[in-house]
Amino acid sequence: MDLLKRNMAPIPAAAWTEIDREATRVLKTRLSARKFVDVDGPHGPAYTSVNLGRLAMPGNQNMAPEGVGYGIYQVQPLVECRIPFELNIWELDNLMRGADPVNLDPVATAAEKAASFEDRVVFNGLQEAGIVGIQQNPNHDPIPMGSDDNALLNAISRGILVLQDAVVEGPYALIAGSSPWRRLASHLQGYPLYRHVERLIGGPVIYSPVIDHAFLVSLRGGDLVLTLGQDFALGYESHTAESVRLFLMESFTFRVLDPAVIVMLQS
Repeated sequence: MDLLKRNMAPIPAAAWTEIDREATRVLKTRLSARKFVDVDGPHGPAYTSVNLGRLAMPGNQNMAPEGVGYGIYQVQPLVECRIPFELNIWELDNLMRGADPVNLDPVATAAEKAASFEDRVVFNGLQEAGIVGIQQNPNHDPIPMGSDDNALLNAISRGILVLQDAVVEGPYALIAGSSPWRRLASHLQGYPLYRHVERLIGGPVIYSPVIDHAFLVSLRGGDLVLTLGQDFALGYESHTAESVRLFLMESFTFRVLDPAVIVMLQS
C-alpha cells in the first residue's frame, strides 16, 4: 500500500483523471515561485532532508572517549503539507454518466491553498523548518518604485545595475505582487508596460498574489533552489455513502544559496 492509497477510494479511473486534471490546471496557474527558481526533484516521499554538506562540532564532547571527536551532519528537513477536501460521490457518478461540467470546486480550492502555501514559504520562509525566504534575505537595499510609469522603469533599471555591480548576470525576472502588477498591466505609449519591462530585463514578468512588493531576480540558475520530495499528488483518506474525503499533498524545502541575486522593489 502506498502513501496515497488511491486504490482504496470508491472512484473509477476516469473520475481520478478528471480530478487530477483539475488540480493540475489550478496549480499551473497559481504557482509562481516555480517559474523562476531551480526545481530539484521530485525525489519521492522517502526523501526527507537535504544534505547541507556541513558538520556541527558540539562544544561539550565529554561523552566521547579520550582522543575521539565527533560532529553532527547538518541537514535541512523537508516540509510535508496536506490539504483535505471532500467530493460528492453522486456527483462523481454523474461524471461517469457523461455529465459536463461536474462540480470539482473542492479540488480547485485545495489546489489554490497548496499553491499559496508553497509560494508563501518561498517568499516568507518557515522558521520551524529552517527555511529562510526570499524576503528575509536582504543583500541589497530596497529600491522605491516611485509613483509613475517612468519612475517604475527607472527603479527596475537601477535594480539591474545593482545586480550587475554585484557580478550577477542576467537574464532577470521581475516578480510582482498585486499592486505593482496593476501598474505593469497599464499602457505606456500604447504598449503594455510589462512588455517594456520584459525587453529591459531579458526575462519574464511574473505575477504572485502572495507578495506586496516586487523582486528582481537573476535567472542564471543555482541560487534559489526548491527541493521536492513528493511533488503535488492526490490521495484517498476515507469515505461515507455520500462523500469521499481526499487530500492534496507535497513535500519540499527551499534554500537561498546566494542572496546577491535578489533586489526588492518597494511599492
